[in-house]
Amino acid sequence: EAPKDPSGAPVYALLKLFAAPEEMAEIDRSFREDGKGYGHYKQRLAELFFEKFGDARAKRRELEKDPAAVEAVLAKGAERARAVAGPVLDRVRSAVGIRAVR
Repeated sequence: EAPKDPSGAPVYALLKLFAAPEEMAEIDRSFREDGKGYGHYKQRLAELFFEKFGDARAKRRELEKDPAAVEAVLAKGAERARAVAGPVLDRVRSAVGIRAVR
């Protein structure tokens, strides 16, 4: 039986995004020679995903507990963005002949 070419498998492409080069070399060899099923590779992909995003997911759960704090951060960011963007928009309006609406 000819070795399988993993390059067209979506799980293989996703593994390439998450696995270290050394592990990816082993996955490539294994995929071509061992005849393991996709379930094996999907399981490893899930493990790598949770290793990569576990901290961010935990932080999100914490933030969900305090929506007011999230809204405060968003409001502060919007205020800073307006402070930077306002003068730029005023120059653009002036350059194209549009009066400011403020």
